[in-house]
Amino acid sequence: MGFKTVEEMLNGIKDYGNNFNAVIPEKFTVHGDYLIDGLTEKSFCDGYRAYQKKMQALQSDMCERPDDFGLIAYVQKGSQKPAYSMANPYVWLFLALGQAGKIENGKLKVDANMFEAFCTGKKSVGKNESSPKNTDKLLDRLNDHGFIISKDSGGDFTVSSALPELMSAIKSSTLSPYARISMTSDYPTFNWRMYKYGVDEKLPFEETYTYNQMTSDMREFSTLLIKSLANEGWKSYIFFPHSMHGGRLTFPTVEYYYNTTGSTILFRLNGTQATKEFLDSMSKKFSKVWEDSARCKGCKGEKTKECRGRITGEYFGRNGAFCRGSKVFYYEHDVNDMPDIIASAKYCVGKKL
Repeated sequence: MGFKTVEEMLNGIKDYGNNFNAVIPEKFTVHGDYLIDGLTEKSFCDGYRAYQKKMQALQSDMCERPDDFGLIAYVQKGSQKPAYSMANPYVWLFLALGQAGKIENGKLKVDANMFEAFCTGKKSVGKNESSPKNTDKLLDRLNDHGFIISKDSGGDFTVSSALPELMSAIKSSTLSPYARISMTSDYPTFNWRMYKYGVDEKLPFEETYTYNQMTSDMREFSTLLIKSLANEGWKSYIFFPHSMHGGRLTFPTVEYYYNTTGSTILFRLNGTQATKEFLDSMSKKFSKVWEDSARCKGCKGEKTKECRGRITGEYFGRNGAFCRGSKVFYYEHDVNDMPDIIASAKYCVGKKL
């Protein structure tokens, strides 16, 4: 939802700035893939912490003087409104600069044509396809925060800093595929754990920002789910963050939706219909989940002939109206339910129990 008023926008920018306050250790493990342009593990860590401080200062400055950053649009009779609805324009900007630029001796040389493609939406910096409308002013304000921008005759430009490791660390930080995949979660929260893994390596779920914000019970459950499905041959999963506070893990036939306070299991039935024998093999709690999901909800009318999923007859050992929907949602769960969850996952793809 977009910002409707300037006050709402400024509150949103201020709140978003809290995401930049993670405690980064003085020293942490950095994979060799990120030690570019002469960076050592120490200088990467130093540059990364300096990057965080710059982001904190820029976010605060936007709240203090939004007009100077091009955040306010003026409409008829002098009234004001937000120019656009992004609380994180500098997250976008540094990802765009990093992807459009080459680093050399601590200076980021930016290809103007590629950068323009990001600005106009022809290219996307990550899974978030929106882009700020005021990139010129965003770049100008970098000069107020210790960055030096110089243009050449061909239109390309260079971004540098008096801190020799800063631009190298910023460029390096954008090399992780999770900088783009997780530009709404791990990248803006300065999840330093990302850089333990090479650019072609998978970021384990337990190293993500959201995992480390979960309750201990949720961490235990998600870890066991990943391990249990891997033991059945489903070692690969897709990590898709929706926000800093939640997202989903997608396995074959199972999806795990999570946030920092709760989670939901979703089974994709792939045409599978539960038999009475299968339900009898489940715990009472879990068989009820299947039965409740299969009951006709009347979502297209109780007697409509247009609903292809509605069936009548005997199901679960009794007569009634049922839904051949494609999904089963499971809300209340804990580690004790894992045998039923794994059995259901296997049943959905026809594996033997």
